[in-house]
Amino acid sequence: MAWLKALSIFVTAIGLRFLIPIAVTISVVYVLRKLDARWQEEAEAHLSPSLTAFDGPRCFDVKKCSAEQRENCSAANQSQPCWQVFRKENNGLLDEKCLSCGYFANMPIPTVI
Repeated sequence: MAWLKALSIFVTAIGLRFLIPIAVTISVVYVLRKLDARWQEEAEAHLSPSLTAFDGPRCFDVKKCSAEQRENCSAANQSQPCWQVFRKENNGLLDEKCLSCGYFANMPIPTVI
């Protein structure tokens, strides 16, 4: 009978020491993920249309690219402007050729509503 009491004390101690902090941590992570999802939705709802879909002139029209150049260009069939397509994947920086492009330099700065 004493071993049963000792076992129950041990299980209770384990629960208090490990299971409760783990449950609290999981609850906090769940709440923070829900909060982050809500903030993401709010941010997307407040973006101006110019940030979500590019409706300006296409770079291949401005640069007067040939049909062959359009076929070989990865930005030609994208909904984003060309400089967004050519961003460097490892750090998100613009490609050097985009920074010196007059098409990029003359585009209006998008605004957040």
